[in-house]
Amino acid sequence: MTAIKNESGYMNNDLFLKWLHMLDNELTRPSLLILDSCSAHGTLRHIALAGCSNIDSKAIQIILVECGALGEFSVSWSKNEDWQRRNCISLEDAIELPWTCTRIQEVKLTVAIPDQPIHRPLDNAAPYYDRPPPTLLSALERLQLENLEALYRQVGALTELRRPDFQAVYFDPQSRRPILGDIKVNSFPGMLSLACETTGRPGYLLHMAGLTKLRILEGSVQVTTTETKVTVGMTEAKWMGKHWSALVVAHFVGKPYKLPEHFRWLKEQSDKKGRNVNFCAPIY
Repeated sequence: MTAIKNESGYMNNDLFLKWLHMLDNELTRPSLLILDSCSAHGTLRHIALAGCSNIDSKAIQIILVECGALGEFSVSWSKNEDWQRRNCISLEDAIELPWTCTRIQEVKLTVAIPDQPIHRPLDNAAPYYDRPPPTLLSALERLQLENLEALYRQVGALTELRRPDFQAVYFDPQSRRPILGDIKVNSFPGMLSLACETTGRPGYLLHMAGLTKLRILEGSVQVTTTETKVTVGMTEAKWMGKHWSALVVAHFVGKPYKLPEHFRWLKEQSDKKGRNVNFCAPIY
């Protein structure tokens, strides 16, 4: 057992990197950190952070950037967390540097995204996905979508992924509004949709074409959110059937009767091939 202490009880990125370099064969903290098959931070294989309160966004970034041999990585977050500092990675930190953990197969990670301008439009404007064509975006909206696209490129480069669980939470950078932490209601803007030339609406699903080994899709991926029920349709279902041929479980809906018609079609097509897919998230 190894315990790391500092005066504040708060682990920043410099301390975390020093920790990884200092420990050689084993890195454990009861109920907080489980690591095995490692000899240095560059060869860590499995990292699970649960029930802890001292891991900040930069420390998570260090793991994604420095631990190139990762096979599994999970960080558990709850709505009671201090989102600014604990157990989630900010969108800014998630895209600042390229992730080297391209061999990772399972990942569970919460991404903290500013709630404006995409999730909570400014000046009472209609959401980007609910505007008459052609879809016009403000400079701030374009910037945030560019940042989100950079995140999707990071995810799409993890071509060994079998089980991704990326969760979206939205926050007010000025802390005036409560955090929007319901991962089933939240969605990653444009992540599950294709760009539409007719309407000019952006979409970034193409960046996920390399995830051919995907088997279980969890996290903020429900297709009945305010956004995805507008942006995700038959075109996307056909694309998924073509590019994600190994997919057997996806948390697209909370209850079977809510599954949209195009995903009923995808399920039927997959079942005919003997995959017996399940597109309903379990109820806990």
